[in-house]
Amino acid sequence: MPSNTNIHNSRVALTEHACKRARQRFRWNESTLERMSKKAFESGLKRKNTNGHLKKYLDELWNERKHANNLRLYGETLFVFSNHTLLTVWHLPTELRPLARVFHSKINKSKLPD
Repeated sequence: MPSNTNIHNSRVALTEHACKRARQRFRWNESTLERMSKKAFESGLKRKNTNGHLKKYLDELWNERKHANNLRLYGETLFVFSNHTLLTVWHLPTELRPLARVFHSKINKSKLPD
């Protein structure tokens, strides 16, 4: 049995570009990127679960990048996927980070049992 049972068996492929950007922007090596991309894919905040300025920002990205059909926010990092392939990662703009935290906390509270 794997040691990290929080990560499901989702298969996430990494592009060379995603690996390069993760090293450049976050100083993550490939194994860290693989672990983080699985977490983001499984439990990251989806575009449909946002609204306001954050949703507008994500919608604009969605429209600009038609090949990227799956945007996920995990922490303050935006993961851009095409199906199960990670295309790139980048920091969420500073002004949107508090909004992302609010949406994350709302989603997490709704998952808690009564």
